[in-house]
Amino acid sequence: MPHPVLSPGRVAVITGAASGIGRAAARHFVAQGMNVCMADVAREALVRAAGDIVNNRPPLSRWHEEHAETFLKFQAGEINLKEAFPGV
Repeated sequence: MPHPVLSPGRVAVITGAASGIGRAAARHFVAQGMNVCMADVAREALVRAAGDIVNNRPPLSRWHEEHAETFLKFQAGEINLKEAFPGV
């Protein structure tokens, strides 16, 4: 039985998601049916990682590019956490 925090439909924000543990965590959370916001300073590697996860995801999972853009705005200080991720 999965941990209750890893429930389908929940949101995970992962930094360092382009490689290593961050990428593995993103893949695992997507496999659990979670909505995953991936962020990394290596933008091109992040796009490749997200594409790989999206192309190999289970049918109930999804990845939203707009979440990545929102997180980048949050990282840059352009918006605050509540604006970036309402309800988190």
